Amino acid sequence: MKPELEETAAFLLRQLLEKGADDAVVHAHSSSLHQIKFANNKVAKTGIDDAASAIVFVAKNGRTAMTTLKRFDREQATETAAKLVKFTSSLQPNPSYAGIAEGSFKYPSVPDFDSNLTSLEDKAVDLVEKCVNAAREQGAERTAGVFEWGTEEEFLVTSRSVEARQEGTSLYFSLRAMAADGSGHKVAVARKLSSLKAREAAEQAGELAVKSRNPVDAKAGNYEVVFDPLSFSCLLDTAGQAASIFSVEAGFSFFAGKQGTQVASPAFTMWDDGTLEQGFNSTAFDDEGVPTRKNLLIDKGVLKGFLHNTSTAKRHETQTTANAGLVAPEPWNLVVEPGRHSLEELFAEAKNGLYITNVWYTRFQNYVSGDFSTIPRDAAFLIKDGELTQPVKGLRVSENMVSLLKKVKALGRDRQQIRGWEVETPVLTPPALIEKVRITRPVS
Repeated sequence: MKPELEETAAFLLRQLLEKGADDAVVHAHSSSLHQIKFANNKVAKTGIDDAASAIVFVAKNGRTAMTTLKRFDREQATETAAKLVKFTSSLQPNPSYAGIAEGSFKYPSVPDFDSNLTSLEDKAVDLVEKCVNAAREQGAERTAGVFEWGTEEEFLVTSRSVEARQEGTSLYFSLRAMAADGSGHKVAVARKLSSLKAREAAEQAGELAVKSRNPVDAKAGNYEVVFDPLSFSCLLDTAGQAASIFSVEAGFSFFAGKQGTQVASPAFTMWDDGTLEQGFNSTAFDDEGVPTRKNLLIDKGVLKGFLHNTSTAKRHETQTTANAGLVAPEPWNLVVEPGRHSLEELFAEAKNGLYITNVWYTRFQNYVSGDFSTIPRDAAFLIKDGELTQPVKGLRVSENMVSLLKKVKALGRDRQQIRGWEVETPVLTPPALIEKVRITRPVS
């Protein structure tokens, strides 16, 4: 841990309190993110982004304000403390604010720091080239994607006797393979290099691209659909956001008013887990310094509760779930309990249906009711007599999220951790077989 990071954060907290803040939180970050972009089978761009910043929260006389410091030094800290406390005093009281967590706490270590990443730069281009070649060996003609890896240090200090620190590493690999008019997309994420299955992802993307050549237009109708982990995670990300009490209060949750009721199939159980081993967003503490934990969201289809910080928990007469977000509680890692089936057994169970490997542009027509649509992207196939057959195109999933979750028929046993463009919250999920999914044609 860089001593200047901790020293500046502690100095800023003292300044805020001396200026009259009742409560204050300083959450400092220092990161080094490396990136390699590749296109047309070649490395196109490399870069390193080293940054230090801090999120600063202040409460005074029931008024609250928050800012982010991009330049994090003592001079900036002194100036910010004076301006922020003065600005907070000029605001209207915040009736939803009920305080922050009272420390101190003890934290379990999150063993997700990989020292090998500090010397990965020289080998990273070679890793990318091997993955590109792996996709081409499956028959892919072109590939494009990104490989990112980095290290991060965090130090959090509050006016309520909280002092917390941690460091971690992360890796993200995404490859899209093209073969004529076919394409396949796979991702791999990990906290340690030894756990990153980038080559396997590249091979699978290449194989899907070749198999999905010469697609035909699909017919609209209701299908039994096998969703790959990549496509299913895009849908589950929205369920995780809907489980935040902030979404409920703001009128953006299709779970509002449904606690204790059936919102999914009995085959479906999902957790939020900030302590998940190798979880991409796993963390020892939330933005108030509360030690993270595993929260049961949906148990055999029944909605068990919502995600809270200290203020929202007091308003709803419950306990914080350690998901602060000082403004909006958010999930850390969404984890779906696995089923018993292999992917091939899900195809056999579907008999006649569709296999959708990826989706994008998931948009809600009505957040409260859960009506949404999303467009399958990359490889999609008809399933006939339990086997993948003709690749298809021109699909749109037009559904209701609660209805879709209630129609989960079976889950696979092999899970993948997904994070990506439309999956902001990492999701660990198996493939899913969902019955009677409404498939329409996109409107041109």
